[in-house]
Amino acid sequence: TILTSNILQVVSEKEVTGIKIMDSNGRLVLARQLNGQQGYFTVSLPVLSRGIYYVQVQTGSGNETVKIMVE
Repeated sequence: TILTSNILQVVSEKEVTGIKIMDSNGRLVLARQLNGQQGYFTVSLPVLSRGIYYVQVQTGSGNETVKIMVE
């Protein structure tokens, strides 16, 4: 996934309770609690430097981590 703006688009069939973004060194860049959002929604992000980041989507049934690249 390549991110070219400060908007993260999320699509989930499960209720999302939180999102964390870590840089390539594992440092936490953003942590946001959500109220069980589901389906398609967007999350505004701070300005991120170019590079690779990991987005952890937290649900009631576990976490899923996705790698993104910011250009």
